[in-house]
Amino acid sequence: MKINPREFRHEVEILGEQREPDGAGGWIKKPDAVIGISRAKVRPLVSNEKYQAQQVKSTITHEFVMRYQPDLTAKNKLRFNGRVFELVGPPVNVDEKNRYTLCTCAEVIK
Repeated sequence: MKINPREFRHEVEILGEQREPDGAGGWIKKPDAVIGISRAKVRPLVSNEKYQAQQVKSTITHEFVMRYQPDLTAKNKLRFNGRVFELVGPPVNVDEKNRYTLCTCAEVIK
């Protein structure tokens, strides 16, 4: 896969669970805390709508390519331009060279 790093024009926030001490010896979990920021190439792939249970349900899928992120898992989310994306599957280490990470994501629509 040929990737040009000049195409990493978009700033993406990596969201994940973060724990903070509660002052009483325990921990408070913050589910969508910013744990990192990366430059990425963002590309929309698919958009569709379904009529289900008398409601319209939309799905928008995007592809994110960024520098290699070893700590990124399928449990993380990405935020781009104020929109939140959930990873559809595990992030892919492109060509197994530890240079780029490819994420296929679905936009969270509330």
